[in-house]
Amino acid sequence: MICVSASIPQVDGIPLISRSPAFFLYISFYVALTGYNSLVGTLPSEIGFLSSLEELCLVGGFTGPLPQELFNLKKLSLLCITENSLDGSLPSEIGLLTSLSRLSLDQNALTGTLPSELGSMTALDRLDLSQNALTGTLPSELGLMTTLYFVNLIDNFLTGTLPSELSFMTSLGYLYLRFNSLSGRLPSDLGLMSALEYLDLNTNALTGIIPSELSMLTSLFTLDMCKNELTGTIPSELGRLGLGSLTLNGNFLTGRLPSEVGSITSLYELALKGNSLTGSIRIHSIGSGTSNFRLRTRLKWQLSYRTNSIRTWPNDKAFKGGLARESTV
Repeated sequence: MICVSASIPQVDGIPLISRSPAFFLYISFYVALTGYNSLVGTLPSEIGFLSSLEELCLVGGFTGPLPQELFNLKKLSLLCITENSLDGSLPSEIGLLTSLSRLSLDQNALTGTLPSELGSMTALDRLDLSQNALTGTLPSELGLMTTLYFVNLIDNFLTGTLPSELSFMTSLGYLYLRFNSLSGRLPSDLGLMSALEYLDLNTNALTGIIPSELSMLTSLFTLDMCKNELTGTIPSELGRLGLGSLTLNGNFLTGRLPSEVGSITSLYELALKGNSLTGSIRIHSIGSGTSNFRLRTRLKWQLSYRTNSIRTWPNDKAFKGGLARESTV
């Protein structure tokens, strides 16, 4: 087993740097160098000698590119090199790691595009490349990764449209794409991602209408598409979903807020400010299925702001009495 000393890794109390490369053949299963330590420098090419390695987790001060020898570790099921300063691109050879179930390279300085060879990693369950400097488009080959449950690509420089092939990812529960520069229309095929629970497209440059087919996402709990350039109306069909959070603020939406959306009893967050919506809503009908009244009452500060004109009232009696009022939601 590999452990961590004050500055360099050791095996059975002997520094790794004093070991011959052949010794790496006898290290098996698991390596973890995590937490606060003073490890610095690049990942050594000798890591490729760890032929029996199944899990590799490195958190610390590593720099430089991923060594090519890393992709010789065909038994790896977990590769987690996070919160380092790795740079360079994600090489196409990453697709050789077909046994990986988790790939986490978040919080580094990786550049370049997402290789299409990611589609070869058909055992992958979790992909986290957030907080890097990745560019280019989302490869359509992502649709081949039908076992993926979690994808996090937040805070990169990704561009282009959402490929319709994402709809093939029928096991995907969480899709985080906020803080990129994705553009184009939302594909209606997104409605085929039947397992999706969390869709985060916050702060991109998406245009066009919100497709009514999103109402087919019966497992969806959080839908965040704020700070884009979406137009048109809010589909009434979204009211069929058991949403807990719907955030659409900072777009160019128009028309009336559908009464069906205002009747979602599971909703605890509704953010619509910065659009041009009209209509009215009963604050106490939204989120009436939640036990947290404080969360529920936050809604009346999120509906109407500047360009919106949505009336809110606390209950039917107040409305009938003429107390409907403008509020900020």
